Amino acid sequence: MVKTAENFAAGFFGVPEYLDQVNIEILVENANVNNSGAPYSTCPNSNIASRGSIGSTAATAFAVNAFNGTLARLNSEVSGSLNFTSADLIDMMQLCAYETDALGFSSFCSLFTEQDFINFEYYYDLVSHMTIATAAFPNMS
Repeated sequence: MVKTAENFAAGFFGVPEYLDQVNIEILVENANVNNSGAPYSTCPNSNIASRGSIGSTAATAFAVNAFNGTLARLNSEVSGSLNFTSADLIDMMQLCAYETDALGFSSFCSLFTEQDFINFEYYYDLVSHMTIATAAFPNMS
C-alpha cells in the first residue's frame, strides 16, 4: 500500500519532485484507534445499521422510486429472466463515470437521461450528507 502511494505521488508530482512535496502518512484501521480517515472504526455507533447507515438506507429508498421510468425502459430492452434493479442502475451509472474518466468515453452514459444523472447525484448526496456529514451526527451520539 505504501509503495502504491509513493508510485502515485511520483506519477502525479514527478520524480524527484514528489520526494519533498508529499508526506505519506500511514494510519491504523483498528477498533478503538483514533483515525479520522476511517471513523467507522472509532465510533461505536457507526456499525449499527439504524445509526451508521442511515444515508445508505435513505438513498436506497430514494433510488427504488426515482429510477422507475428508467428501469421500465431498460427492462423492456432485454429478454429472458434478466431484470434490472435500481442497484444495477446505480452500478451502470458508476461505470459511466469510471469509464469516462479512464477511457474518455462510456457507452453506459447514453443509457441515461439528464434527470437520471440528477437523481444519481442526489442519491450520493443522501449517502454523504446522512452518513458522514452534518446530518449524521445527531444519529451517531
